[in-house]
Amino acid sequence: MIELVVYIAIFVVIAVVVVQGIIQLMRIYGRSRYDRRVNLAAQTALERLVREVRLAKNVEVDGSTLTLSVYPDFEPDPVSDIPIDKTIQLSGGQILISGTPITGPDVSVAAVTYTKVDTTRPSGQASYSGSSALRIAITIEAGGQNYSVSRNFTALAVLRNSY
Repeated sequence: MIELVVYIAIFVVIAVVVVQGIIQLMRIYGRSRYDRRVNLAAQTALERLVREVRLAKNVEVDGSTLTLSVYPDFEPDPVSDIPIDKTIQLSGGQILISGTPITGPDVSVAAVTYTKVDTTRPSGQASYSGSSALRIAITIEAGGQNYSVSRNFTALAVLRNSY
């Protein structure tokens, strides 16, 4: 009878250790799944934003809204040199380019900040031409009831014809 109690106690201890290990593995898997979603969404969004900014002739920043002046065919038309405006904004946890979301529904964009970076000619260098760039910083979140992930990402885009 004593042997049976000892065996049951050993079995219970082993079962508790195994269950705790399985729970820990599920937590790690859930967190890595959300990490992957956040990283993929950030990579996709930043690549698209950098490409759009690089093609812009001019950039206007107003909070988390960005207005780009772009040429429809990516090159100025000698006859009608009129760029069109493209608006990039944060709305409802999604980044929208002219109303079309570039981030998926499984992540939420918590914040977007744009910072203009203008370089000027260093003193004493007459041949230096400054360039204009835009620093893009985004915070993306994903998660469920048990797991959540929030990451910050940044990128820098140099405007075309500004270097």
